[in-house]
Amino acid sequence: MHIIPLQQCTADMASTVGGKALGLGELLRAGLPVPPGFALTTQAYSAATAPITDAIKAQLQTPGHRPRQSAEHIEAMFDRLTLPPTIAGSIDAAYAGLCGAIADMPVAVRSSATAEDSAEASFAGQQETYLWIRGAAEVKRHVVRCWASLYGARAIEYRTRMDVPADDLAMAVVIQRMVPAESAGVMMTLDPVSGDRSQIYIESAFGLGEIVVRGEVEPDRFRIDKQSFAMSFEDIATKQSAYRFVEAEAAVKLVEIPEAERNHRSLSTEEVKALARLGQQIEGAFGRPMDIEWAIATGPAMRQRELFMLQARPETVWSNRAAEEAPESVIGRRDPWDPMQGASEPGEFWTTSNVGEAAPGVQTPLSGTVWWPAGEDALRESAYRMGVFAASERATPCEDHLRLYQVFYGRIAMQVRYVAILGDRMPGTTGPAIVKSFFGRVPESMKFYPTMRHYPLIAWRLIQAFITVPAKLKAFGAEYTAWWKRSIKELPALDHDAAVTLFRHALERFTEGDTVQIFAVMTTVQPMFVFLEQLAESTGIAKARDLGGVSGNMEMEVVCDLWRVSRGEMSIDQVVETYGFHGPAEGELSSKVWREDDSPLRRMAAQYATRDESQSPLAREAAMQAERVVTEREVLAAVPWWKRTSTKLMLKLARRYLPLRGVAKCSFLQAFDVMRASARHLGAIHVAAGRLQHVEDVFYLTVDELTVSFPADAKQLVSKRRARRASYQKLTIPGSWEGMPEAEVTKPMDIDASAADTLHGVGVSRGIVEGRVRVVMNPDFAEVEADEILVAPTTDPSWSSIMFISSAIIVDIGGALSHAAVVARELNIPCVVNTRTGTASLRTGDKVRVDGSTGLVQVLERAEA
Repeated sequence: MHIIPLQQCTADMASTVGGKALGLGELLRAGLPVPPGFALTTQAYSAATAPITDAIKAQLQTPGHRPRQSAEHIEAMFDRLTLPPTIAGSIDAAYAGLCGAIADMPVAVRSSATAEDSAEASFAGQQETYLWIRGAAEVKRHVVRCWASLYGARAIEYRTRMDVPADDLAMAVVIQRMVPAESAGVMMTLDPVSGDRSQIYIESAFGLGEIVVRGEVEPDRFRIDKQSFAMSFEDIATKQSAYRFVEAEAAVKLVEIPEAERNHRSLSTEEVKALARLGQQIEGAFGRPMDIEWAIATGPAMRQRELFMLQARPETVWSNRAAEEAPESVIGRRDPWDPMQGASEPGEFWTTSNVGEAAPGVQTPLSGTVWWPAGEDALRESAYRMGVFAASERATPCEDHLRLYQVFYGRIAMQVRYVAILGDRMPGTTGPAIVKSFFGRVPESMKFYPTMRHYPLIAWRLIQAFITVPAKLKAFGAEYTAWWKRSIKELPALDHDAAVTLFRHALERFTEGDTVQIFAVMTTVQPMFVFLEQLAESTGIAKARDLGGVSGNMEMEVVCDLWRVSRGEMSIDQVVETYGFHGPAEGELSSKVWREDDSPLRRMAAQYATRDESQSPLAREAAMQAERVVTEREVLAAVPWWKRTSTKLMLKLARRYLPLRGVAKCSFLQAFDVMRASARHLGAIHVAAGRLQHVEDVFYLTVDELTVSFPADAKQLVSKRRARRASYQKLTIPGSWEGMPEAEVTKPMDIDASAADTLHGVGVSRGIVEGRVRVVMNPDFAEVEADEILVAPTTDPSWSSIMFISSAIIVDIGGALSHAAVVARELNIPCVVNTRTGTASLRTGDKVRVDGSTGLVQVLERAEA
């Protein structure tokens, strides 16, 4: 069925007639004045555009495509499209019925996209409306133009920004009798500035309402109290122009209003109140604040001016800002359906530093319910294998507030008590030392309880680890890599049960990989790092901290391989085949990694191609290796003669063990990526079965819901959890806290010349650099220039290729063993971590001085706002 009259468009037809037609149908059934019309369904769109569907998808998936260029290519495809005879005939018949005895009646042809005007986002203005269209041939031509606007540059950009999936997009089109508007405009059933729901707000101008929607004229403005319908505010503007249909040109034109009429009211007081009453009636029919378009006209059959409702859609700004304006409605609440809010005992100390590097930002429920249970198991099991935890401490407690891993406002956090216990009980380090190396600082209220009771067992386990870990990690990594490649290749052919089995197997591997990673870091990497720190302090040679190096780590291998791509020695496909499990925000399951989108790699390879051969990472590594040899001689000369042999041995071990930091991390990220791919595969299966609306909705289920008991109300759960996650993303919590964190509404900082001239962090890679700042929140590398100072909230391996072209690095969170610190030392560029406010206090274009030794960042010159 291609044609449905507007009054028959009901809520169960959302995917058939789209949001605009549903709103008009609801208005008609509520007895409101709406021009008659019909909807051309999404089935008509799908049937007519079938010949170009694959070409559209290919264009949108082209690596490095730009919205405007893609829109131009897709528009050309629609220009060549021919309507099938059945669809063309349906439009002809429906238009003739609408015209009745009036030949070629003018109509409005308006988009009604299925993704448009939801409760989460308004797509107003993203697709097209065509006014005063006459004749069946022109109606059909403008239907196709409406379809094409589904892929306009603004629509593509907006869907990306609002995280609206592009899968299976379709558009219905509304064809309505044209209202010859004398005045028109918009109405909102709340105050758009303050969000006050006791008010109705109206903007009005002469002519068609397009001039108000586009903001091309200063409109008359009115506020009306919903209870009394008294006018609480009125402002009559000088209106110099209007959109009107010009008969002589058979087109809608922007015309000047005679000077004597420019200050006239576009609505009388009675009309304002009548319009407000209709607005309140519409809000009651829809059960929520509404954004309404209206017109007032006097036609041949009308004896007086009459009001018409042209569109009604949910208001999406203040309606979704409830958590921001009244955060107490979310703060502290632990709803049964929300798995992303945990609990804490009053005296426990938590931090998102370091763990936030691995699991960034506000996690989706599926990602969060992978991270915190698996992370809890890994923390306890690795400590048990080291001999630090007793058997009674090995098992995860049933009470979630007693766990070491938790989730607060969607963010993964870890108890600092865990690493403090490791430092208190392990030989060769201390609680404060290990807390500082992991999190950048030691909390003032932190208490420590050192003991030597565990030393014998731990010492034996450390000796075993030193002997066996390198070989075990090598075999471990090779086996995981082969399994990852095999699983990704075989996954598309799996049915539901097999995909669930693969997901759960990947979760087990993820937990084991995380356990091995923690064990390797704590038994080999951390002791070597502490040794180098102590060596630098005892000899007074700061460069001793760099003697371990991290040559051979995966991050630098990516950089080197991208350099080879830029020189034509490798292909991007080869890089993706090896490192495709990495990508922006790779610690969030719903992210797109390089095997799914390799455009960031291509942009970086293009950047590398502009750099001189002397800047090769291979040449840089050779120079640093030569410097390390010189530094090692200086250090050995500075220690007492009787310590030189043991010091030389420890330096050799440091060079061997410090690069092991990333080996097991790659393995658990590979397991994480198999879960990501399995989840998307299962999402497609559930969409096909009608259980989910979009593939990406799968990430708003929990692990148990996806793999054990799929919820009957999955679509409703997804909707609520999407809204809750959006609420969490509007809140800020501290980087570390005691008890439950205090969440605040995130407010944009008004940075001026007197604000935040000095940032204090932790210096983790020596050197001093002055330069311009580039604040990058996600590593998509779209606008990054070479030799800028990179400012980021956190980093993971996907940032390495952008760090290579940066002159210095400033990071909000992290410690001396965080990813940014390790890679910066390898790249020999200054790095300051744990600034906590770097991305908020600095603006792209600011000129700063970065001291990677002292941890100071000084603002030398502010960029223009």
